[in-house]
Amino acid sequence: MEWLISTPHWLDAAEPPMENQLNFLVKSVKYILETDLREEVKIIHVGMIARIEAGFIDFVLIAIPSILFFIVGSYFAVLVIIWIYFTYFESSKEMATPGKRELGIIVTNANGERISLTQSAIRSFIKFFSIALLGIGILMIWWSEDNKALHDYAANTLVIQRK
Repeated sequence: MEWLISTPHWLDAAEPPMENQLNFLVKSVKYILETDLREEVKIIHVGMIARIEAGFIDFVLIAIPSILFFIVGSYFAVLVIIWIYFTYFESSKEMATPGKRELGIIVTNANGERISLTQSAIRSFIKFFSIALLGIGILMIWWSEDNKALHDYAANTLVIQRK
């Protein structure tokens, strides 16, 4: 026991360096809290042409099941298939339909995050009205500030280039 008390102990040796480490830690935490460490990212809003190209790819993918229902006269089923297709894919972890994914396009919320299933459902539903209003809801992309269509405004979403 006497040896333990009289011998320099590791705690004695660690005291000053530990104080230095704590000071460094405090300075680091202050820096992190006071500095915005997020990288500035330039958001590129996708225009009309790229959205039409993605829509064409999606149309080809939806066409086969839709045509079958259309032939048997179930027009409502065709609308439901289209609505489910867009709702599912745009709220998925990919944040895009296969057509949009192929062109490097994603659908995000206003903060650049994945949209919820509810947002996607609203967006997909209002898209029918965007088209039905003589396409004016879609044409809004040309004159809106962030290339937003009517359904983007309704669901508070952005269509941007994948980073």
